[in-house]
Amino acid sequence: MSHGGSQTYTISAQDGYRIQDVLVNQVSQGPVSSYTFSSVADNGSITASFALKSYTITASVSGSGGSITPLGTKQVSHGGSQTYTISAQEGYRIQDVLVNKVSQGPVSSYTFSSVADNGSITASFAPKTYTITAGVSGSGGTITPTGTTQVSHGGSQTYTISAQEGYRIQDVLVNQVSQGPVSSYTFSKVAGDGSITASFALKSYTITASVSG
Repeated sequence: MSHGGSQTYTISAQDGYRIQDVLVNQVSQGPVSSYTFSSVADNGSITASFALKSYTITASVSGSGGSITPLGTKQVSHGGSQTYTISAQEGYRIQDVLVNKVSQGPVSSYTFSSVADNGSITASFAPKTYTITAGVSGSGGTITPTGTTQVSHGGSQTYTISAQEGYRIQDVLVNQVSQGPVSSYTFSKVAGDGSITASFALKSYTITASVSG
């Protein structure tokens, strides 16, 4: 190069890489994409270095009821992968997992693979619900409420058993176990499905006959 001349260099990173630094005469110029030697009056050198791009994945939980691991922000190199584990607390279930705001359903694990951009993952949870089924065996009375009732984990549900005129409560079975002729029963701290069945019988009366004299 002639004395007083100039020379421009262009620095380009390959796909998935970034310019890490440019040294001019062993002095850092930062990650510049172009450098011009101007008014050249001596020998010189220019050296470029590159590094894999890295991206940020942000993991969070919406509300309460469970966890996602690892939580917070994680740096992942271009083309790399990152796995997340989603766990519900006792009495809760995974409601949904959003990856980049797109539902993945109630999955317990998700892996970002061949990462090429920033990303996000958010897990949400909901209390488990259980089904209690109430019914009457035969006729002669009612149980209220009847049919199926949804109860949240740890919740309670009370049933009232009533006999029709001329009938009596014969027995109440809770999960197939006799509770006797009770007129009310409460499921408390519910942690599973259940059933309650009431049966009735005609009342019977005693007539005593006697002779006087």
